[in-house]
Amino acid sequence: MILKKSGIDIEKSTVPFRDFKRSDIASDLCHAKLIAFGENPHSVAEYYSLYIEAIQFLLEQDKKVLILLEYPYWHNYYLDDYFEGHDEKFLEYTFYDDETSAIYGAGLKQFYTSVHALYRLYPKKVTCRHIDAIMTPLSSERIQIVESLDMAKWEVNKTIKVHQKQNEPEKWSELREHFMVSEAMEAFRFFEPNVMVLITGSFHARKKGGQPLNDKYMKSLTALISKELDIIPLSILITILDGQYAKLEYRDNKLGKIAVNCCEWGQEDTQLTYKNTVSNLSGDILITKLNNFAEQIKDKNDMYYDWISNHDYIVALRNGSADLSVKI
Repeated sequence: MILKKSGIDIEKSTVPFRDFKRSDIASDLCHAKLIAFGENPHSVAEYYSLYIEAIQFLLEQDKKVLILLEYPYWHNYYLDDYFEGHDEKFLEYTFYDDETSAIYGAGLKQFYTSVHALYRLYPKKVTCRHIDAIMTPLSSERIQIVESLDMAKWEVNKTIKVHQKQNEPEKWSELREHFMVSEAMEAFRFFEPNVMVLITGSFHARKKGGQPLNDKYMKSLTALISKELDIIPLSILITILDGQYAKLEYRDNKLGKIAVNCCEWGQEDTQLTYKNTVSNLSGDILITKLNNFAEQIKDKNDMYYDWISNHDYIVALRNGSADLSVKI
């Protein structure tokens, strides 16, 4: 199928982005109850300063903020002590331990350090929770930690691994998604935030359901949570124009392969068209407001239909660096 370039004027709706306080997005942030940041692709160090800026802005508006991250939930074992200032093991185990298989490095490490600082400035007003299942094997020592957290959750993780090994994507995807939503809702009920900030992959930040082209069993985590809470989410797609990820691909050292994020989600044509559309604009960071176009675009074959129907804003960084594990 040949996709048509949109008749809407993306370029005229793209302006330099300075900070959240002085942008049109500020009002939307203040009124949102669920804000989804979609990383496209993952592992870009420069993303995390944007998240911190948005979270600090929300805290300045006297919001109580729950941050949900698409990372293995068992790290929460160390997270509370870390934010309370009692233990640094969270940073040690998350970023200096091969067993965690984290491909995230200095950017995410600095993110947690910044959240820790915000926790001290705004006591009991901000917290983080990892909500993803365990996708890699753990040692017996780690298994004991996970079991001490919740034996039932560990049993679910083992079942997910069985479905993975038996090549049953429908079963393991459904189980994983249910796990993530349950973790998000458990954190929501415990913390009772004014707003949740979800940091995840670009597909899971979509406001609506549906599936990427190569995985018909996946659903949007943002859509699932918003349905559970009966709220309209604010979705912000974060992407890169140039730099190390300009070709939309990076090497996953753990798996020894090239991952092409946009191709995985069936949106590489849109991504490249967007880059070409705004490439002549000046600025290190640009923001495109999409929700003005929501009623204008009817043709589902339109180049930008998927983005416009699923996201409110695109924040595009001119350059982005790979942010692989700090221990190479």
